[in-house]
Amino acid sequence: MDENMTADNNEEFEKEAPANETKGEKFLRLAPPRVNKIINGINSLKKLSSKSSYDYSEEQVEKMISAIRAALDDCEQSFKPKEKKENGGFSF
Repeated sequence: MDENMTADNNEEFEKEAPANETKGEKFLRLAPPRVNKIINGINSLKKLSSKSSYDYSEEQVEKMISAIRAALDDCEQSFKPKEKKENGGFSF
């Protein structure tokens, strides 16, 4: 897959679903364009770091990075197996 895919190409690629596609195949089809889209977004955000073009505070940068880390942590957590919680009911 071309690493320089545009967002429009990503969306078109995600729509190409064979009728007999397995869940694993679907994951392998959808994950790369979605990850590439995120990486492209991060690279776009990185361009804002140019002090010759933009003015920003360290606090603003910390808030942006914190929000991104929180979203990434939440995403990572969703891929981990869920622990069964006890409902506080009866048990031996």
